[in-house]
Amino acid sequence: MISLKVSRIRSLEGPRSRGAGRIIASLAIAALLIEWSPPAAAAQGADRERRRQFVEGLLQTLIDSQLPQQPRPAARPAGPPNRPAVRGAAEAAASLDAFAAESRKLLQTLQGDWTQVAVAGPLVGDTAKVHHAASSLAARCRAADSLNPIADAYRNLNRDWRSLAHRIGETRGLGPECRQQVRAIDRHDQMLCKLLNVQPQSDRIGLCRQTIALGVDLQNLADDVEAELPASPEKDRLIALSREAQRQAAEVTEAVFGEASHDAIAASYRDFRTSWGTLAAALQPVEIRDARRSIRRIWQSDRMMHELLWLPYQTDPRHMVHIAQVLQKHIDALYKTVSLEDLIDLPPARLVLPTASEFYGLCEYFILCAEGKESPESLAKAYWDLDAAWPGFSACFASTRSPEVRRVLIDIERSLAALRDLLGIPPEIDWDLALQRSARLEYLAHQLEGNLRLALQSAGSYPSAVRGRVAATAEKSRAFCGVCRELNAKVVARAARDQLARQSAKVAADWASLQTDLNTVFRERDLPTSTGEIATSLVELQAAFGP
Repeated sequence: MISLKVSRIRSLEGPRSRGAGRIIASLAIAALLIEWSPPAAAAQGADRERRRQFVEGLLQTLIDSQLPQQPRPAARPAGPPNRPAVRGAAEAAASLDAFAAESRKLLQTLQGDWTQVAVAGPLVGDTAKVHHAASSLAARCRAADSLNPIADAYRNLNRDWRSLAHRIGETRGLGPECRQQVRAIDRHDQMLCKLLNVQPQSDRIGLCRQTIALGVDLQNLADDVEAELPASPEKDRLIALSREAQRQAAEVTEAVFGEASHDAIAASYRDFRTSWGTLAAALQPVEIRDARRSIRRIWQSDRMMHELLWLPYQTDPRHMVHIAQVLQKHIDALYKTVSLEDLIDLPPARLVLPTASEFYGLCEYFILCAEGKESPESLAKAYWDLDAAWPGFSACFASTRSPEVRRVLIDIERSLAALRDLLGIPPEIDWDLALQRSARLEYLAHQLEGNLRLALQSAGSYPSAVRGRVAATAEKSRAFCGVCRELNAKVVARAARDQLARQSAKVAADWASLQTDLNTVFRERDLPTSTGEIATSLVELQAAFGP
């Protein structure tokens, strides 16, 4: 094992030589800065411009294809010249304009922070959607005959904004300007809720899904405890704690499905969190291999429930130390599992040993930080160092043919993911979410192709020029299905991020071309309804993979 130490360079020169050395060193550094600063500044400027164009492209995708449930504003029918204005419409439109303006500033700020905070990409995509929804709704409000449909649409915007604002607040590394803009948008949101008589909106569908998943995982955990532990007072205590956690989870589910208020659901969930924390602490010294998956999934659901209920997440220090120690045990198990035959398949020992020692040392350092109750920022930094070393460490054992070694490597990766979830650090790419979205995009592309095929079959009575345009658009739609299929295949295979970024950019370019043809061939009211959903899925995927 290795201990991580900071080596210090000790000067052996006397005072005079040291002073001369400082002068020479200063001149050398100045020369290097003069030589290298312009290229570095130019590279940063090019990166900022690339990201700016990328974000503008996301917005253009949303503008060209309106978001679901955000139709283009209809023209006001002709009426008497002195038609009375809708009461409150002017104030609501002004507040929506201010909301849209502030969200545009927030988008630009996140775009700048993205270079320093890699996980800001999904926030950029979701902010672009919120900004466009606010802009579209402001236009609808100015042409509205009644505020009722505006209020209905604003409920969706309020739900999306509150979720986004919570995620921004929980993301480390974002600058103070970003927080200030979130507070400014919150003020406009409160004003709009008052003007439109809208209550703060929770994601009820998401809450239903998570509470169901929570109940299933708690039941699986209880079954594992019942089946794998021998009869003992400790087993009886664990079963009693498990039943109490299940009872509290059932009350949360009842509150969600009974459409209780947000505050009532949040209070019920806090009660569950207390009982779950007691059960999780009691399970730490118990070795139940099959229960690990359920425990990990319950902690993941806990994180999601905090996000859905806009609750600040408090990491359990005991569980943090426990998971770090489990990770260390997996690394020890890996060293014990690797046989002499396995070593033959591995890279040279001179490459493996330093990498393995460094990874183990970083794990020890993380445990020290967790046991010392370091700040969340220090723990996150220690985790990032550990996570950065993981690819090199796992690559050392990638060529092994031993199923047992591969199994232990999977256990190590899962422990790292559990630590990341506890720290509230989003993964660089949320693969489960990316797979859902890429599969959805492919499905929508096929649905659009089917609609165009039907349109082509019914275009027999149209002039030949019109039939030709419909046929060309249908053919382009077929090609679009192909690039969506390729993107989904790359997501399934977990291709490198740069490959996914290039493929999603190609999908976006093909979609822009297809959208132009759709707008040419079809009247606005005849456009397939899937176009808005395609745009949304595409923006989400592009933001996840980056420019």
